[in-house]
Amino acid sequence: MAQAQAKASTKTEDFLDGSKKLGEDLMKTGRNVFLAGLGLVATTEQQARKVFDDLVDKGEEFEKDEKKLFARASREAKEFGQRVERQVNSTVKSTLHRAGAPSRDEIQELSSRVEALTKKVDELIAK
Repeated sequence: MAQAQAKASTKTEDFLDGSKKLGEDLMKTGRNVFLAGLGLVATTEQQARKVFDDLVDKGEEFEKDEKKLFARASREAKEFGQRVERQVNSTVKSTLHRAGAPSRDEIQELSSRVEALTKKVDELIAK
């Protein structure tokens, strides 16, 4: 009888250890995916800023040469910047989707599920 109880206790401990490790692995994976997504957004933003800064530099040169056309060029540069921003946002979303990166809502849902799982594991450990 004592031997059966010891086996059952060992199996329960193994299960709890496995559940805890699974929860930790899910949290780590979720965080890594989230950080990769942030890195992608940051990289894309840096590249977009460089393009924008280059456009500003060229615009300044143009302004010196063509004062009369500056108002028009300025408006067009702003519109172009907005188009670039929309395209960058679209590209980031598309890239994240193709890469299988979860959306912000999916990450929040995963975090909630991991928290619930962690709570359950903690409750089982407490018993």
